[in-house]
Amino acid sequence: MPPVVGGGAAATGREVAVVAALAPDAGALLPPPPPLDNEFWARVYNVRQDVLLDLHEAARAGSTASVAALLAAGADVDATTDWGDTALHWAAAGGHVDVMGLLLDEAANWAAQSVLDGRGVDEVQPLLWAARGGCAAAVRMLLDAGADVGATDDNGGTALHYAGWAGSADAVRLLVDAGADVQAVTQSGPCVGWARFRETVLHAAARGASAEAVQLLVTVGADVRAQDSNRDCALHWASVRGSAEAVRALVAGGADPTATNDAGETVLHAAARGGSAEALQLLVELGADVRAESRSGETALHLAGRSGHVETVRALVSGGADVTARDHYGLSVLFAAAIGGSAEAVRLLQAAGAATHAEDRHHWKRQIAQRGISEISAEVVRLWAAVSDVKDKGICGATMLRMACVGGDVETVRLLIQAGADVHAVTENGDTALRCASRCGHVNVARALLAAGADVDAADGDGSTVLHHSIGRGQADVMRMLLGAYRETTIVPAVGDDCITAGGQPERGKHAENVRLLRAAGICHRGPNGFDALLRWAAFFSKRPAMVRALLEVGANPRAAGRRGMTALHEATVLGKDSASLVPMLLAAGADVHAKNDGGATALHNAASAADIITVRALLAAGANVESKSNTGETALHRAAARRSPVTVRALLAADADVTARDASGRTCLHAASIGSGAVLQDYDAAAAVGLMLRAGAEAGVRDHRGRTPLHDASEGTRRRVVSLLLGERPATRGPSDNGHSASSASSTNPTVVASAWADVNAADGEGKTPLHCAIGSRCHWTPMFVMPVVTVLLRHGADVNIADQDGQTPLHVAALRGHAEAVMALLSHGAHATPINTTGATPLTVAVKLGHAAIAALLPAEHPARAVGTPALVAAAAGRPALLDVPQVRASLTDTDEVGNTVLHTAGRRADRRMVVAALRAGATPLVNARDERGETPIGSVVGWMERAIADARLFGWTRADGRADGGVGAVAAGHRFRVDRTAGDRAAVGARMAGRLDEARASVVALLHAGARATGLSVPGAHLVSRIVGSTAGLGVRQAVRFRLGRRIRGRIEGGAAKEEPAAAGALAARQ
Repeated sequence: MPPVVGGGAAATGREVAVVAALAPDAGALLPPPPPLDNEFWARVYNVRQDVLLDLHEAARAGSTASVAALLAAGADVDATTDWGDTALHWAAAGGHVDVMGLLLDEAANWAAQSVLDGRGVDEVQPLLWAARGGCAAAVRMLLDAGADVGATDDNGGTALHYAGWAGSADAVRLLVDAGADVQAVTQSGPCVGWARFRETVLHAAARGASAEAVQLLVTVGADVRAQDSNRDCALHWASVRGSAEAVRALVAGGADPTATNDAGETVLHAAARGGSAEALQLLVELGADVRAESRSGETALHLAGRSGHVETVRALVSGGADVTARDHYGLSVLFAAAIGGSAEAVRLLQAAGAATHAEDRHHWKRQIAQRGISEISAEVVRLWAAVSDVKDKGICGATMLRMACVGGDVETVRLLIQAGADVHAVTENGDTALRCASRCGHVNVARALLAAGADVDAADGDGSTVLHHSIGRGQADVMRMLLGAYRETTIVPAVGDDCITAGGQPERGKHAENVRLLRAAGICHRGPNGFDALLRWAAFFSKRPAMVRALLEVGANPRAAGRRGMTALHEATVLGKDSASLVPMLLAAGADVHAKNDGGATALHNAASAADIITVRALLAAGANVESKSNTGETALHRAAARRSPVTVRALLAADADVTARDASGRTCLHAASIGSGAVLQDYDAAAAVGLMLRAGAEAGVRDHRGRTPLHDASEGTRRRVVSLLLGERPATRGPSDNGHSASSASSTNPTVVASAWADVNAADGEGKTPLHCAIGSRCHWTPMFVMPVVTVLLRHGADVNIADQDGQTPLHVAALRGHAEAVMALLSHGAHATPINTTGATPLTVAVKLGHAAIAALLPAEHPARAVGTPALVAAAAGRPALLDVPQVRASLTDTDEVGNTVLHTAGRRADRRMVVAALRAGATPLVNARDERGETPIGSVVGWMERAIADARLFGWTRADGRADGGVGAVAAGHRFRVDRTAGDRAAVGARMAGRLDEARASVVALLHAGARATGLSVPGAHLVSRIVGSTAGLGVRQAVRFRLGRRIRGRIEGGAAKEEPAAAGALAARQ
């Protein structure tokens, strides 16, 4: 039987509103939505902001009569929500084949694409919805109608994946018989939602816990050893889901029962986490190692204990698991079981010989304390006492006593007090155990703490006392107990209403009782604004209508302003949670709907920012001004657009909000909706909001004070759908299908923009950047999967690939800068000039080389304009990128010089970069070893010059050294010592590891150049002397070669071809630190 798709066990207010909104003839036929028995589909339904269209609701409910009546009344069979789902999607999800038949008879688009459940997976067709719903009949109907069995979502998930996740063996069988690919794999990349990376259909079936589906896929040849991006195999998932039959089928098909994932966890770890003793026992029988450790040192027994699964613990102990094992953080198996909360598991392990260890980390003990479960308290506290001081503090200063108060188990608290826990201990933010117990409403715990001497008057850093926290939580019982012990008769701290920081959800009616108790005690009126402050605070958390009502009844002023000029109405709307019941109450009590806070924002601004459509409608009905602007010039429409809430935008536009209004920066609501990152759901919502505003008359090409258009913002945010809309097209489709349907996305509701209102694809902002610059240089997303769809749309609309910004940067420069190889290929294929020069003289090739983007350098031509600065090889040398010399486009300029005669060897030498010197010599720079720049300096002179400067710098500070040596040993380390090794070691220690390493690099560079045939002509006398000392102290050269060097300014016996053969010997000598 297919799962019922609905919104809850009983009709919600949203659903009742839907029924009431239907046309009279259809509304009479549409029953309330059926009870929901599937959490997944509840999320799919509830994640949508606005009510579904009438036809969608009727299809979701499976009401054939209602669907027929709505279609007869002219309802659009292909109408979509803001996320692209049609009525056919909902009918398919619920397996309502009769409704599907009606819709398909009206030529419903079976290829329409949508977002599914709000987790970022896009392009989901009705076939995939039907497969996820698990109804084989619905799948068959769509296939018969022409749906593609190989259709995928944008993550590569097929209908077979979706059927596997649903655990529907019937749907899996049907799809396999229809030719679905059993080897299909989802993509690997960011933002793919609940679909794991590189997941096969067998993974999906194992996750769906259907042994029959697993067996079927194994039979037809699915790869049982395939791993996803976390290296989990299907056997891991079958084990964690606890299906022994699926485990047996996979092992019989060749799965490895000892396989491990990236975390080093075996399938036995997975079974222990899942809690299936049957699956675990089967794996042990099949040869799984019960003592295997993950990379963090955890055994399966750790995971079974922490998960609280007694039977799996028992099975592992019986199978020979090590009960004394500890992970790499010192956590014992016994403490892991205590964390899991099972007293029986703790006793079982103790009986088997498990014990605590001093190495058990304190933060694990505090997690146990936080459980506060009476069943395990005595066991756990005895474990604590064995290894630690109960007064120890953890993160933020929390003690075990304070955290035990969260659980509310009075026996745990008493045991800790008896063990010496400090009832007065304070956390870093001033919280105490008594305040925590009062805030949570644990009367017996608070009473035990008071009996132990807890201070009822202690205030936190904001001045709030225990009584404040009990008021905030609506805990009347705690208040009664506290009032008897209270000695200070004040409720409002000196700092006013900023003092209360806790939140919660009390039962209805508690707050009125609190007010009565406080008034009876004569407490509330001590503060001049006591009730007013509490009113604003209660409204802020938006879950205390009873408290708000009680405070209004005793005279609290709803117009009174507190922090930052916020009234109770501002506070009620700022969070956007459950404020709908408070707003009418406050308005009826005289709250000012037009009141502004210190930032000039009204309650309508707050509600729009929170995308709280019910509150927005209530405020509009009360006369809120949609044209009101904040101090920064924002209207409520700006806020709603920035929140990317199409339902809120729709409501404000219906109230005649000005779609052309500008804020202080000149930005319109279109700018606000277009900016931000292009996550899938945000892109859908932003596109829907932009479409509404364009249809209402917003100008797509409007510029702000920086000259930026909404297209700039949308491109930088990689919002493909918004970019498409602003350019006057519907979002891209996959092409027509056989029956004339196209795989359109949510765009069917988007307006068609007249040509005069389209954005200019080549508009330049104040810095000369076009939307193409912004898209390729996006700071929101750098991965091609987000950037390239936007680049493709812009290029399709004629974006200029050669336009330069104020810095001379073309889009090709930007692509090289960001490392986008795919963008480089796209730009070149659209006619981009390959060698433009920016204002610093850099070309795309030199930019790519400087940043180490070898793949991009390989795409660009080796041509280097005369006006450009340096050469690609020189840039590689200056950036220390020796690997780039292997790229042909860079190697082509290896022997070229710059305008002052510098070669690659000169540049590398001035940086004492041994790796670059050797790489250049190996790449063919040997003819340059004696080249001179315009100052007459050779490459070896460049290296020696660096060393001489290092020595000179050291001598500048020689007077500060106690040993009196002028350069602190820098010269000695640079030159080396042939016979005084002990002195060399002392010099290295004095110089420091970093400088000694740089000097070693310089010495190796000198040796490499000498082996390649470099002469020391042109060196100063001290420079030549330094080189001769380097030669004399290098193994393989020695004193004889040093003498020859002094006589001929070169070493003898050079091997033709450079340093490739001699350099290793020199490097080995330097490593010996002689």
